[in-house]
Amino acid sequence: MKPQQTILSAAGASDWIPVNHRGNDFGIGFTCGVDSNWNATYSIEHSLSNPEANLAATFGQSTTTITVTLTNHGLTTSDSVILSGTRETGVEGHFEVATVADANTFTVTSGTSQTVTAGARVKVSPMKVFAHDTVNAKTTADDGGYDLPCRAVRANITTYTAGVLTVDWVFND
Repeated sequence: MKPQQTILSAAGASDWIPVNHRGNDFGIGFTCGVDSNWNATYSIEHSLSNPEANLAATFGQSTTTITVTLTNHGLTTSDSVILSGTRETGVEGHFEVATVADANTFTVTSGTSQTVTAGARVKVSPMKVFAHDTVNAKTTADDGGYDLPCRAVRANITTYTAGVLTVDWVFND
């Protein structure tokens, strides 16, 4: 897999980068750089979930709240999802789980306010989120890696005032 770069300059998580977890010589290295204006906190995160699971589910939307019904989703409010397969504006993409109503229903927040009748079809890739052991809640440049075979990685700015975070990823698969 080719090296990749993630650049963030606002609070929130980057898109998930899928990883070839079946390689014989699995490994991921990363270097996190911050510019001279940096005043924020970030973490590197991974998931053992399949970012291309595309499980069949339904959804509805009222204003910016998207309510998703997926049987036995197993998610918590610290997790994220990838929604796809709809034709609705503001519904497809990477979202943080905002609330969990029960074992089959959760909500995310869209940047688009609209009404979509409940029952519309959507594909969901649920992503259980885990923070890196050492590059977690950082305010300065750092580097690290993964030897465990995770399925996806991302950067997440949890508090932000100013600056740019650049993460250079190197994948050994």
